[in-house]
Amino acid sequence: MRTRTLLMSLDNAWRGLREAIATQPNIRRHLAAGTIVLATAMSVHLGRLECALLVLTIMLVLMAELLNTAIEVFIDRLSPAKREDARMVKDMAAAAVLVCAIGAVVIGLLVFLPRLTP
Repeated sequence: MRTRTLLMSLDNAWRGLREAIATQPNIRRHLAAGTIVLATAMSVHLGRLECALLVLTIMLVLMAELLNTAIEVFIDRLSPAKREDARMVKDMAAAAVLVCAIGAVVIGLLVFLPRLTP
């Protein structure tokens, strides 16, 4: 049995991230939105704590999307036929992304509105 090293694990993780970015439009959309949010944060000179909260929120949404993608790929391979239980699992994974995205919007509003309103 082959011993896994930290570098091998990191290589696998980077490969998974590259694959997700290359093949998943929603990952690219979330990355673009996160980039816009961070650029806006810099332009309105948010503090370190506010920026850290935004980075954490962006990472949470990306993590949820990556997990959703992994679950969908796994379910599609495990159950290629249309099945109600497979659909339900995929819908719940997508709902997790939706919950994170709604939370991210609320956090974004709480952080940016005081800076953007007179």
